[in-house]
Amino acid sequence: VHMRSGNLSQAESYLSAAVATQPDDVRARQLLAETLLQMRSAEEAQAALAPIVGGPDADLMSLQMAARASLGRNEIDEALKYLRRSVEEDPGNADLRFQLAATLLQTGRNEEAQAVLDAIDVSGSEETAFRRDALRILSAIRDGKQAAALAAAQKVAEAHPERFAAFNLLGTMQLASRDIDSARISFQQAAKLSPENLMSRQYLAAIDEWTGDLASAKTGYESILAEKSDAAAAMFALGRIAAREDNIEDAAAYFRRASEASPGNGGYRLALARAERQLGNGEQAQALLEDDVDATLEDFPSALMLGALRAEAGDLDGAMEIANQLTERYPDNPASFAFEGELYSIGGNLTRADNAYEKALELGPIKNHALRSYQLKRQMGVTGAERPLVDYLEKRPLDNEVRVVLAESYMQTGNLTKSIATYERVVSEEPTNAVALNNLARTFYLVDEPRAIDTARKAVDAMPDSGAIVDTLGWILVQRGSVEEGEKLLRQAVEMEDGRAEVRYHHAAALAKMGKTDEARVTLEQILGGEDEFTSRADAEKLLAEL
Repeated sequence: VHMRSGNLSQAESYLSAAVATQPDDVRARQLLAETLLQMRSAEEAQAALAPIVGGPDADLMSLQMAARASLGRNEIDEALKYLRRSVEEDPGNADLRFQLAATLLQTGRNEEAQAVLDAIDVSGSEETAFRRDALRILSAIRDGKQAAALAAAQKVAEAHPERFAAFNLLGTMQLASRDIDSARISFQQAAKLSPENLMSRQYLAAIDEWTGDLASAKTGYESILAEKSDAAAAMFALGRIAAREDNIEDAAAYFRRASEASPGNGGYRLALARAERQLGNGEQAQALLEDDVDATLEDFPSALMLGALRAEAGDLDGAMEIANQLTERYPDNPASFAFEGELYSIGGNLTRADNAYEKALELGPIKNHALRSYQLKRQMGVTGAERPLVDYLEKRPLDNEVRVVLAESYMQTGNLTKSIATYERVVSEEPTNAVALNNLARTFYLVDEPRAIDTARKAVDAMPDSGAIVDTLGWILVQRGSVEEGEKLLRQAVEMEDGRAEVRYHHAAALAKMGKTDEARVTLEQILGGEDEFTSRADAEKLLAEL
């Protein structure tokens, strides 16, 4: 009675006592196992069923429950053993065969799954035929045969034109093939066949969301909630839309409702934690993820956020504890070591931080990890700090964003020949890359290359609203003798850069060359009297002394 009323702890207490008193009572063990499965205590459920399923005469129900318990512990081979025994006990039971086939498909054993499906007698049941065809589509997907799966789904819809589930299946396959218009038509047909079928309406709202029609998407999700107040997926989707609209408070409210409606969903809990973090409620976000630490650690993004929250709260030891568990649980995930590296960096141990990032890069070329490793090596003054960038570009040669950073590193270390060659490669592939053009012009200027001015003009043409780029052209013109043109550009750059000290120095130098010494002196006194540090401060002081 307690089990059916949802009082699972009470039910478990009574049923454990019953089993202890009557250890051979099969029904008592089954009820205890069912209660434990509902409580997500798969290991204890296995223990309760072990005396029954351990022998050759296990009943069908116990075998099925043992399979569920094994699946709950992710012991797939053990679950398959029980499911195969179930099919042997009742070979004509199509439900058992479907369960076995589905589990086989989940583990990639497609040939055996197909054999199980082929053995199902569908002659007397259209429902059974439909389920078999649906699982065959899943089998094609597992084999990577997307086109075959879509063709099979179309045939199923033609063979079962009265079944809304057939059109839902077809719609999902069309979405997977990025045929959104056809998917919309399929889901509309499913909704027409069965207006109370919420799956098709959920997908229709999702299509509106994906295509940017957020108002229609919200209307669709809200209509689902009006009929099913605990529809967690619709709540979550409304939260997602609110977040897209920067309404984080509403997003948090929806994510909270979704988490309450589906407390076991780690994705909902993570979204809520993110929203709380954005609202400045770091402690609340941390509490959400620490409410069930084991579940949090099972979900990599959630574990990563918990570690970050602990670090933000100043608990570096607690954050490092998460990092250690991540590297142990997910040794093939580069982000595990990158997070560890960031914690070492925060703690001031740059050597260990760099070692962690090197481990991350050994697992795969990821842009942010290569850039961060380069930054750490530069902080430590390591010779050849650019090595992570070079190695990354060998594997990702089309990433010109990183190539620009590499060229800049060469320039900063005085290797101007390599810097020019690297920038020229970027510009050859991206002729309107303003940053690369601008930096190439600066490097040309440093080596007295005549192409500096033309290259700087191309950079301004590519990004005329950038004060820094206009400043480069203006400064080179002034230094190369075109003082009046350069001064006009530098005056514009000062306004565009909101009076940045370095740009104002360039402008003052231009004014001085034009003989406007009073205006130049005032500018120099202002920037040198301020607290802003800038690269050319010594040059500015020298110029002021001369004036």
